[in-house]
Amino acid sequence: MNKQLLTLALTGILVFSSAALAFALPGGPDGHNSPEGLGGEGKIVRMIMHLDLTTEQKQRVASIIKKQRETGKATIEAFRDAMHGLRDASTTDTYNEDAVLKAYAEVSKTGEQMALMRAKIYADVMAVLTSQQRETLAKERQEMFDHGKERFKKHMNLLDEWIDKYTTSK
Repeated sequence: MNKQLLTLALTGILVFSSAALAFALPGGPDGHNSPEGLGGEGKIVRMIMHLDLTTEQKQRVASIIKKQRETGKATIEAFRDAMHGLRDASTTDTYNEDAVLKAYAEVSKTGEQMALMRAKIYADVMAVLTSQQRETLAKERQEMFDHGKERFKKHMNLLDEWIDKYTTSK
């Protein structure tokens, strides 16, 4: 049980920076974070609902998201596959630095494409919003970031406690 917990914690640390990029897109790399069953667009839909968009804005944003879904599916799948490859390379019984580096290079390459796609979508949506809506969205994004930062800090504190428990001499 302790080995599984440590493996889980270390894997989380290894992929945190790359996973952060994936979760910057709505729904994360697998698009499973939406309780509404909206797939990857669930988070953006929830955020957009708070912006009090006009009918025209809703139509324009919907078109942007639809286009992203059509053109970005392969990029998202490639990133998800690269993340799975990194997880697999990082969690084998035998340490293989070359395999981990190769897997991380693939995450980096596909993550770059994800970052470009995300930036394009964000810019396209921002062009549709009023200055007040942009301000509201910025506040919500900051709150999401702060919440994620707190969750990460909590998890690291739990790991620190576990490490201290088993490394402190009695």
